[in-house]
Parts: sequence; structure tokens; C-alpha cells
Amino acid sequence: MTGHQPNPGTGFTLQQQATEVIELEPLVRALGIHHVATIDAYDVDGLENAYKDLMSHEEPAVLVARRECALLPEARRRWVPLHVVEEKCTGCGICFRIGCPAILKSEEMDEKSRKPLALIDPAQCTGCEVCSQLCPHDAIPNRDQIRLAEEHQPATFSTPVTGGS
Repeated sequence: MTGHQPNPGTGFTLQQQATEVIELEPLVRALGIHHVATIDAYDVDGLENAYKDLMSHEEPAVLVARRECALLPEARRRWVPLHVVEEKCTGCGICFRIGCPAILKSEEMDEKSRKPLALIDPAQCTGCEVCSQLCPHDAIPNRDQIRLAEEHQPATFSTPVTGGS
């Protein structure tokens, strides 16, 4: 599930009627699975570590990734679109491999590698920060870094244009 559809874990039926929430972890344990981990779906390091740990066992294991769908209205209100700091991007392409529709190849090329730099479409970016976590060059600031930079920018004032003298 992507977190958008009603399912036994949401507490709602397909007809949007309230019902009992069924937690997956106790259900899986009741089936005899001893190794169960629950991780935030956008925590790349946490997912990788949990996956490696669970795969190290010689018996069945379950990894539950939880996060609401980024397209739900309440999630959309929290969106802070990310961006690429062009001076830091090397065109390594790691962010392109995520498969995010908001990450595009820029027409700008890295001077050394001659590979296209990344560009993020703010209209499509949900601010999930997966690309920020994976970028080895810190070319994609996370939400906290963006907010901090905005707070420390000096206020700009413009003189209104008036007609005539």
C-alpha cells in the first residue's frame, strides 16, 4: 500500500466507514515470524540497516515501511519543495536513479564530467528528502537547511514603481 488507500491498517473500510485498525507487526508475529522491523519509509539509512539486519537471519523476516502518502491533502500542506545547489552538483546521477518524477536532467553540464546536472521541478517535489539523503555532494539541501537559509537571508526591499513625477 502507498498509504493513500483504505486498508486493514488504516481503520477505515473501502466505503470510508470506521473499523478496527489491524496492526501488521503483531499479525506477522502471530504467524510465527520472529524478526520484524518497522521503519519510516523515507529514512534511507534506517531502511538499509533494517534490511541488512533482517536479511542476515536464516528464517523469514518482515520489514514494514510506514509513511502517509505524500499526495494526501494534509501531507501536501507540509510540502517544502527541495532544490539543487548547482555549484555543488557534479552530475553523478545518483539522484536520477531514485526514479522521482520531480528530478530532471538540467541543460547545464558539469564542467569536469560533462554530465547533466540535476534539476528539481518544485511543482512535483513533495519534499520527501530521499534525494537529499542520497546525494553524496550535499547538493540537495533538506527542509531544515532550506528553512534555516531562508531565516538568515537579509530582507530585500524594493522601491515601488510609480507613474510620472
